[in-house]
Amino acid sequence: MEGRYAPDEARMRYRCVEYSVVRIEGGVWKWSASVDGVSIMGIATSESEAVAGAENAVDQALALKKLGNVPPRQSD
Repeated sequence: MEGRYAPDEARMRYRCVEYSVVRIEGGVWKWSASVDGVSIMGIATSESEAVAGAENAVDQALALKKLGNVPPRQSD
């Protein structure tokens, strides 16, 4: 798994969910995470905004999961 990430990509954990933040071009930052097999992603204009966006999205996804509104994980 180590070789999959760009050298400038920051991987972090929030509420037991791993997410990543990477600067893609200019002042644009991309964040992505996966909650129960569902990918979520977004863009931001700063690293701190990307971190906040990722953590807010994780909170929302976990809340939906708790309510049973997240599609079941797909098997391979």
